[in-house]
Amino acid sequence: MIKFSKVFPSEAHDEVWLTLVTPALSRITYEEMAAGDEDPDHLVAVADEKGGYMGSLGVYHELHCLEHYYSNLAHNSSEDIYELDHLGNCLEAIQLSLMCAGNTSLYSFQWPNNNKEARKPKTSTASDRTCVDWSRIEQWTLDRSIGLSPRLKRPKVSEGHAYMDHGNEDRD
Repeated sequence: MIKFSKVFPSEAHDEVWLTLVTPALSRITYEEMAAGDEDPDHLVAVADEKGGYMGSLGVYHELHCLEHYYSNLAHNSSEDIYELDHLGNCLEAIQLSLMCAGNTSLYSFQWPNNNKEARKPKTSTASDRTCVDWSRIEQWTLDRSIGLSPRLKRPKVSEGHAYMDHGNEDRD
């Protein structure tokens, strides 16, 4: 498990996050997408000899949401508005994940070092927590990783299709 010594933006912090989220984008087969109730004919395909589709596990989206600082938003450019909307989407993803996972470990509170001057108690827990086997999830994604800047191609969509207009050009 990766531990962070600081929560403030720093080069070391960024390196740890990059290592953690680098396998986020994975190669998913047509059959796997279909089994996940996705419509492979309208998804982003990987444009290399191995093919497949670009996908990501929810846990990586949620981790990605935590890595952004958004400290320089001026709240007035179209890019800033996009980033604020993205931040809202990320907060919702994390909220749903936390509610779905429903950590039922018991947390208690203690006064820090019996400090009579402390204004707020600190959170503490000795409870066991049941977790997934992170190393297995990480290995699955590392085995399928397509990097953070994969070459992609757009699906061919017939005119008047209910999905958004994808176009047909490749993106490098």
